[in-house]
Amino acid sequence: MGVNLAAAAARTRFGKALRAAREASAGTGKKVQQIDVARALKHKSYNRYSRLERGLSWPTDAEWPIICRTLRMDEVTKATLSAMRSEGMAITDAWWDQFVGIVPESLIKFVAHEDAAASMTTLAGNVLPGLLQTRAYAQSLVLTLSGTVMTPHAADRSATMRSQRRKIFEKDPAPQVEAIFSEGALHQVVGGTDVMLEQLDALIDDGQAGRVRFRIIPFSAPATLTYMFTLLEFSGEGESPVVALDQMTGMDFKDKPGEVRDIRAYVDAVRQVAMDEVSSLEMMMRRRKEIARD
Repeated sequence: MGVNLAAAAARTRFGKALRAAREASAGTGKKVQQIDVARALKHKSYNRYSRLERGLSWPTDAEWPIICRTLRMDEVTKATLSAMRSEGMAITDAWWDQFVGIVPESLIKFVAHEDAAASMTTLAGNVLPGLLQTRAYAQSLVLTLSGTVMTPHAADRSATMRSQRRKIFEKDPAPQVEAIFSEGALHQVVGGTDVMLEQLDALIDDGQAGRVRFRIIPFSAPATLTYMFTLLEFSGEGESPVVALDQMTGMDFKDKPGEVRDIRAYVDAVRQVAMDEVSSLEMMMRRRKEIARD
């Protein structure tokens, strides 16, 4: 199945949290350097420990207690990182591995991040967010826009992957999901009337069940979305938010503090021109009646 991107994503998140724990050591004395940890592990260079912070490897059972002690971790941080390590090392495969080679590798990476997120805000403009698309909506969208590039079988597999992403709603606790998109996404009858009615029913059910908080930007708003992306946030200590921007050939990831801060500001500005959750749900229900009546 190729590279296990779920495990790779888990190592990356752990590495970032490990680095944050080392940076936090400054609060309990002189900040611990990578070479300090390496020497505690009986290594002459910091290469081995550096690989851990870069998400390229896991600490062994013998190394982990030494690392925790050298970094002067408090009990909460130690417990959090220990859990991340155990859970990450236990990953052997994931449902999305079957799609390696069918969809862009960056999309596989995104789905692995999505599966681990505690909350996410997805902005999708004039098309509905991929996470919330029904199989029929997704298949019609993918096959129509791919032209001769994608075979019907590949389009079907891609649509299947999108629908399986909804497995995150089965988790306990499920992630908090906010979806922001333009009113135009409700008027584009993707796949025909029957497909769109099924899609709207699914959206309304998500809203009424509290799985998703919808914020729709009406045609009357003074501005609309100009970017499509998802802001993912994690609950683990030291885990930084990740922004995945939709590109024609895959996903582009941003996680630098300045980049995330600017994107948060953009999301806040978009919320100012969007309707509230109740009004957004009511708009979807009205649009459903309009399409059924036509």
